Amino acid sequence: MSPRPAAEAEPAGGALLSVEHVDVVFGTGGRATHAVRDVSWSVGAGEVVAVVGESGSGKTVTAMSLLGLLPSTAHVGGRALLRGRDLFALDPEELRRVRGGEVAMVFQEPMSALNPVLSIGDQLTEAVRVHSGASRAAARERAVELLTLVRLPDPAGRMRAYPHEMSGGQLQRVVIAMAVANDPALLVADEPTTALDVTVQAEVLQLLRDLTARTGTSVLLITHDMGVVADLADRVVVMRAGRVVEQGPVRRVLRAPQEEYTRELLAAVLDLPAAAAGAAAGAPEEGVLRRGAHVAVTSDPATRSVPEAGAVQDEPVLAVRGLEVVFGGRFGSAGVRAVDGIDLHVARGEVLGLVGESGSGKSTVAGCVSGLVRRTGGTLSVAGVDPESLRGRPLRRLRSRVGVVFQDPLSSLDPRASAADSIAEPLLLHSDLRGAALTARVQELLESVALPVALGQRFPHELSGGQRQRVSIARAIALEPELLLADEPTSALDVSVQARVLDLLAGLRAELGFACLFISHDLAVVGRVADRVAVLHRGRLVEQGPTADVLSSPLHPYTQRLVAAAPVADPDAQRERRLAWQGLARA
Repeated sequence: MSPRPAAEAEPAGGALLSVEHVDVVFGTGGRATHAVRDVSWSVGAGEVVAVVGESGSGKTVTAMSLLGLLPSTAHVGGRALLRGRDLFALDPEELRRVRGGEVAMVFQEPMSALNPVLSIGDQLTEAVRVHSGASRAAARERAVELLTLVRLPDPAGRMRAYPHEMSGGQLQRVVIAMAVANDPALLVADEPTTALDVTVQAEVLQLLRDLTARTGTSVLLITHDMGVVADLADRVVVMRAGRVVEQGPVRRVLRAPQEEYTRELLAAVLDLPAAAAGAAAGAPEEGVLRRGAHVAVTSDPATRSVPEAGAVQDEPVLAVRGLEVVFGGRFGSAGVRAVDGIDLHVARGEVLGLVGESGSGKSTVAGCVSGLVRRTGGTLSVAGVDPESLRGRPLRRLRSRVGVVFQDPLSSLDPRASAADSIAEPLLLHSDLRGAALTARVQELLESVALPVALGQRFPHELSGGQRQRVSIARAIALEPELLLADEPTSALDVSVQARVLDLLAGLRAELGFACLFISHDLAVVGRVADRVAVLHRGRLVEQGPTADVLSSPLHPYTQRLVAAAPVADPDAQRERRLAWQGLARA
């Protein structure tokens, strides 16, 4: 690794926080694991510094060490100087005053950061009073001010709401409000937008940008999303295997990286096609804007072959016509129309990307296809058969022809079952394979997803995120399904791991010829894997067509907003996209 120029390691306005030669070692069971090695970087007043790298690079461990949030098995060396005071040398009481007072934290998952049994107002009020000593009335008044500051609609009314009554984007705004309650000098944001839709992500990034401009708060941003880095950061620190590989101004690092690892990270980032302005002037907010040929739906059985990518078949594996799903509606109420009369089709060997914000109906459609959600109108067929017309063994046989890859492999895998046992489960349920034949098939599936056979004996908690997702994919394809449902399968993965998983899915699709309904809020991922794209908005299908057409020149205003909100890993291009998104959002 070539040495970095000293000028790149220090902010122009002097350091608010200086991390100097930090080491973190975890000692358990007589073994020592070096998680962070000789890390040095700084954050200036009013500056946004992004620390990037893959899982296991040490970026989150370094950030957690600043506030003493590491487990007791961690041994921390070096110095972390906040306005000249070493955070590592503070006693517990001094550190408690620093947490939330001078340094505040925004966690990745807001639902787990908030107490589910306390109202938003009570939690904000407590955050204010802990450090300020204000009266309850003054603290509640400050809490309303904070919700106004983060632009949450109806701030006074939201004080009475509970976390489960709010969307992910709204919860993240509450967490940010709580973090800035006592005017901290430094805000540590750990993957603050990972689980958010692109439009909500854009809103949260705009909020963080406005807060730093208005309050002068510095931000330490922990992320693996290079588009977020390009949008928000002033400087970048790249970490790998516990060490700093490269650091410098965001434009220099992202546009002219000097280290091979940084170039590899950036090469793994998926980019959207260059978006044209689109012809949406006067485009309808209702109705479906379609491009290209529409697949004719027929129930006649036929021998199907695997088409080339994007090819059209006469008989789709999945055919949806006028699908409607209404939740509730009892005792005279109208209910919630989650899906409102949509038409979809997926041919064998084809990937249809289903995109839209949270609440658009994506997962409800997937639930109908998998049989977990009952439709209230329309028709749906898988391999020419309506799942709701079947019961018992015929229904189980049909379900064996549908594989599912969930968003979070850790929660979808049995924690008490080894990887091999999880892969074997559908084979035990739906096939006659037993003994040596079953073992051989499981080993074959492990090899098909590029996992060592020996890894099959490990349990989910002993696997990395990418390895767990590969196990989930192996389980989903165990019965060679005709249709694969992939629900946000790469949203929590690092960019390099994400690229490998997408390559794996593409290879398996070519080999097995399954149709795939790929659900995602990441438009760049959809652009990489999908032949066609269908855009959902408030339960309605507003646009569908070939992927390149929809993502490069969207016609519908909602699709335009989605595409403009997706960040790209180039600071100059991202600035133009941000301005375009702001204009569309105001329109």
